[in-house]
Amino acid sequence: MDLGKHIKELRNKNYMTQEVLAEILGTSVQSISRWENSQTYPDISMLPIIANVFDVTIDQLLNYDINTNTNYVQELLSKDEKLANLGDSIKRIELYREGLKKFPNNYVFMQKLAGVLLGFYYADDTNRKDVLLEVIKLSEKVVTKCSDVKVRSSASQTLCFAYSHNGEMEKAKEIANGMPSIHSSKERLLESILSGEEKQLQLQDNTLKLIEWFHSIILGSREKDPEHNIKLYKKYISLLDVVFEEYDFGFYNIRLFDAYLGLARNYARLDDVENTVNCLDTSLDYAIAYQRRPTRSKHKSLLVDKLFDEKDKTSKNTTITEKQTIIIELEKEIFNFVKNHVKYQSVLTKIKDIK
Repeated sequence: MDLGKHIKELRNKNYMTQEVLAEILGTSVQSISRWENSQTYPDISMLPIIANVFDVTIDQLLNYDINTNTNYVQELLSKDEKLANLGDSIKRIELYREGLKKFPNNYVFMQKLAGVLLGFYYADDTNRKDVLLEVIKLSEKVVTKCSDVKVRSSASQTLCFAYSHNGEMEKAKEIANGMPSIHSSKERLLESILSGEEKQLQLQDNTLKLIEWFHSIILGSREKDPEHNIKLYKKYISLLDVVFEEYDFGFYNIRLFDAYLGLARNYARLDDVENTVNCLDTSLDYAIAYQRRPTRSKHKSLLVDKLFDEKDKTSKNTTITEKQTIIIELEKEIFNFVKNHVKYQSVLTKIKDIK
């Protein structure tokens, strides 16, 4: 048994100094050092406390295999990536709950579970309060106890959104105001310090992130006035046309599907039959393009020509397909007035071509 070596491995894995561990355990730094150098061993009564600190069982502490546990974590994260691509939030939640049974205080699992639960909260029409409260509980634990800056930062973001939806705006603002500005973000810093090919890749990756940011701005700027909303959607579509001048939209076909569907809704509110049905028809073109795009393809457009669109790496919060989305939309009363239009038959035909 090499208990001292195990303690050192676990301490390093959890980004702890000897000083921090000594303070948690109520002992001296010298004692920690002697344990790790196998000069002495901790008292047997301390083993449950040490195991709890490192989120392992006593058996695992005494027979710790860092590679086995690291492999388990990586395998779970790999399974999650595949489930995220399918939009299967239920199985993702089950996966992380199972992971937390094995490692009850694994902060990565907690942060991931909180994020998936928040996505489920958004996608679930009932907006269940119990889900939101669990997100808050998990995220608060990670923020207050996790020593990994990246994990804690992700949990802070999730917690900010959760507080907001729970009506705790002052707490949400406090977190938001404590986060770095966009000028201090990882993306901007890398853009500034890198050079050559690495810099160009980062600049292009930042371009796509800005498109996503602009997408959230469009959604957040919508009002009751349909004419105002139509202008917003058209601006977003124009931005995508500028970035993807070769029409190599890839993933962003789904954003165009959403944008044209949004246009259709707002033209319908104006009783504009022609534009409503045309936008419905166009939205389906982009839905089909999104589903039929290759598994991996390189962009050709100037601002993103070093990047690949990778179908298997996209994630979503729901298993609802584009076909189900459009069918649900067309069942709404607002679209009844276009169903006699000759081009509406084209819409129905294209729906059959979507999975």
